[in-house]
Amino acid sequence: MRKADRRTFGRNLLLSLVKFLPQAGVHGLVLLLDEVETLSHVRGKALDRILAAMRVFLDSPAGVPGGVPLCGVFAATPEVLDGDKIGKYAALKQRLAVKGASFAEGNDLAVQLPLREVAPQEVLLNEVGRKLIDIGTRATGHAFNPGLQAENARRLADVASERNLDVDARRLFVKTWVNLLELQAQAGERSIARDELVDRYEGVFKRFKSDEAHPEGHEA
Repeated sequence: MRKADRRTFGRNLLLSLVKFLPQAGVHGLVLLLDEVETLSHVRGKALDRILAAMRVFLDSPAGVPGGVPLCGVFAATPEVLDGDKIGKYAALKQRLAVKGASFAEGNDLAVQLPLREVAPQEVLLNEVGRKLIDIGTRATGHAFNPGLQAENARRLADVASERNLDVDARRLFVKTWVNLLELQAQAGERSIARDELVDRYEGVFKRFKSDEAHPEGHEA
């Protein structure tokens, strides 16, 4: 396939999949595009392509005859919206602008949903940890003890909430918790003491910092 045709081909594949989903017994697709903060590192034509793709996802539900059951969610740090790059694309800035009441004012359907306003950090991390127990069971095939693991998740959420390590606590929490679930699926479940959780959490942080300092030594 010619390189010039790949973009159209990929878009048509996605739209075909989304249009098929209702026939499979579901109502639609929520597509999460993470790491949008990489916008701060790109320029020129590469930036134009990213911004154009974001607009396509935002317009797809109503921009195709019959509509598309697709919800696009972009995860990014606050400075992405506050920066000048999105501002240079007026159509995209307009679509991402909050109109009327904000999420903080009780509008659950607001375009921008600041995670810090969804729930206190500790509560949010605890809920994420509980949901990952079931996902861990499906991923590893090991039937985790939900009560035991809920307590482990709660203690780890406490550890994460008390620390500011200059890295997003949610990312560190998820990485640490997934590693712990995988370890227990292989070596057996147990109640994990707070001191061990602190060591493991800080160990994940150090690996993150090492990856940032030596990106060439790690896979993308």
